[in-house]
Amino acid sequence: ADHTHASTGLQGGVLTLSKSLTIEAPTASENVGIFCGVAGYTITKVRAVLVGSATPSVTWNLKYGTDRSAAGTAVWTVAKTTTGVTTGDTFTSFDNAAMTADAWLWFISTAKSGTVTQIEVTVEYRLT
Repeated sequence: ADHTHASTGLQGGVLTLSKSLTIEAPTASENVGIFCGVAGYTITKVRAVLVGSATPSVTWNLKYGTDRSAAGTAVWTVAKTTTGVTTGDTFTSFDNAAMTADAWLWFISTAKSGTVTQIEVTVEYRLT
């Protein structure tokens, strides 16, 4: 089952919104929607952590576009690989972080190894 969660908060006087996605028993070919922004927004931080054992690893990326059936634009030119099961990974640098209104944001995975029970991803963003 896939789960999402939303929250808001002020960071440095700027309203920061977030969406979280949990994918249980992820595969090497996930393609899961996170949300559709009603206004333009810019991703400011992404965090990811695994639940698993036996050297778990997931290679993944985020994509966005107004046409969910199209290839979309990758947030990073090179996909990220998460192996951490404690504090995970935090990303604050992006190749393509600014999305237009009505753009869908989705998670894709391209590789998985070890025993991965879950991958949890949180996307922080601000409206533009």
